Amino acid sequence: MPEACLVTTALENTWDTSRPNIFLGEWTQLYERRPAWQALQGLLCAPFCMEPSERLAQFVHIQQLATVLLDELTLALNQMHGKRHGRRYWNILLGHWLQRFLSTLFNRHGSLKQALQQYAPSHSLVLDSTGFHPSTRDSGGFVAAANNPRWNHFLYARLLGDISSIALLPVQDSQSPQSTAPPAKPASRLRRLAQEVLDMTSGCFSRDTDALILNSYLPSSQQTKLFLALGQLPQKWKPRPLPDWMVDQYKRGALRQQLGSADDEFERLARHYLPDYLPRCFLEGYADLQSMAASLPWPSRPRFIFTSNNFDSDELFKAWTAGKVAAGTPYVVGQHGAGYGTHHYFQTHYAPEHAASDRFLTWGWSNEDPRNVPAFLLKTAGMKPLPPPASGASRLLLVAPVVPNQITHWDSVHEFGCNQQFQFRMVQALPGEIRSQVVVRLHHGAAQKTWLDVQRWQDAVPGVPVDTGMAPLEKQLDQVRLALFAYDSTGMLEFFALDRPAMSMWYGGLDHLLPEARDAYLPLVEAGLVHLDPESAATCIAKHWADIRGWWDSAQVKAARENFSRRYARQSHEPVRELRKLLLAARPAREVEAQAA
Repeated sequence: MPEACLVTTALENTWDTSRPNIFLGEWTQLYERRPAWQALQGLLCAPFCMEPSERLAQFVHIQQLATVLLDELTLALNQMHGKRHGRRYWNILLGHWLQRFLSTLFNRHGSLKQALQQYAPSHSLVLDSTGFHPSTRDSGGFVAAANNPRWNHFLYARLLGDISSIALLPVQDSQSPQSTAPPAKPASRLRRLAQEVLDMTSGCFSRDTDALILNSYLPSSQQTKLFLALGQLPQKWKPRPLPDWMVDQYKRGALRQQLGSADDEFERLARHYLPDYLPRCFLEGYADLQSMAASLPWPSRPRFIFTSNNFDSDELFKAWTAGKVAAGTPYVVGQHGAGYGTHHYFQTHYAPEHAASDRFLTWGWSNEDPRNVPAFLLKTAGMKPLPPPASGASRLLLVAPVVPNQITHWDSVHEFGCNQQFQFRMVQALPGEIRSQVVVRLHHGAAQKTWLDVQRWQDAVPGVPVDTGMAPLEKQLDQVRLALFAYDSTGMLEFFALDRPAMSMWYGGLDHLLPEARDAYLPLVEAGLVHLDPESAATCIAKHWADIRGWWDSAQVKAARENFSRRYARQSHEPVRELRKLLLAARPAREVEAQAA
């Protein structure tokens, strides 16, 4: 192949207008900029790590490396901060970030290696990185950065310099180096005042030994009942923003020295890069983070901590919780959504909410891990089946996913594009009278992405209405005869629980499922509740459109969804009583281990 430029992002000043371009992935070719990249000589690289067995093997490899590095970070950060925290403390605090960092780096490294081997580019155009630093303030900022073209450009450029000999040609930068975190939208004055009042009220009426319950995922009425059943007044704590900190290159260099090197190329790069990408709240801002956590007006001796959400990117909650857990407070996490107990790659037993909690309350399933305790679908607790739609309901609601954050070790952008093509094909395969009733509902986060879902739908299926997902789904259901979820979603489980007709369809078959979960999904496929190709879904919808309720209540469909729900979307007749019992039975891990010994 003649001289060709490797293009790693959508930053057009890094495209070569005089020679062929090799575009690393679909994220480099923005839909709204089609004329620009179509005018160039170029080709698109094959997606990385898409074969199921390879994807699973690499996932296990990444998690094993995360385990090793967490042990080393425990020693290194304790020494740097003058602490003696255990491994579990640091897993609660930065475990999610560590796993995501490794997955992200593996994807960028592997994508480049594959492109270099298959397409042999001669050069890449590189911006000046003066004034840029890859660290983010916190772990949520890292996720935002992983979607940012400039942040990715500098990561790809650094990797190319370390693993290849292709020419890195400097190019003029039209932008000044800036923070990769999107600006936070300030809360309204009324909202801030309400948060202050709620926080003050919660502080005044809470006791030192009250349980701390944050974002339980229960409906608000059930959460209030839970507080009262525990003998404490309902609490509503306001979120607290973190400050930011300057990068301390000396500290990061010292951390690099402690992590050392390795023979394997990827592990060597991971150890070398990690100190530069570690969020500032864990290094330069750690003392402030601890101080802020200690000053929170939360119970000082809580009988337990329970959340279904804050375990991931709420740095203050994690810092506060890690300290309380180290002192012996039981830590209980509720299942956050679909995927737990079923997926190979998401919400696995490696995740800190599993590995670092004392009890993980599932939506019905259990396995050999005694920490996984069957509970029920928290989001629909206490809710009655939804009323049937209006007599003239005629809408087919297609519920679409959002393009994922670029933090997986495989090419999730390509996979999302394939899934969207499935959705187009399904709608196009419907009979005209049904196709005219389709409404596409996007995830509300789609508006913040660069995928341009609305425009893509208008181009693929002209005239189809596209709802941006800003209004509550409940307000649309009265006119919906059938919902079709275009991914393996929590929404499907909620519809099962609330007895509203729904199907699912997604790209990639059942390869993302654990073997035991795959067996549970097969009856759903056989009953037409889950479809693995668009034409199958269109045919099934057309066959039953005149009597969707009759199909939903048929013996095979009813048995399949009820059997599945008993394991993965269980309902409780007394959710507050049951949850109270489960929470009060939680004991700190060291007590459980002592009794087992």
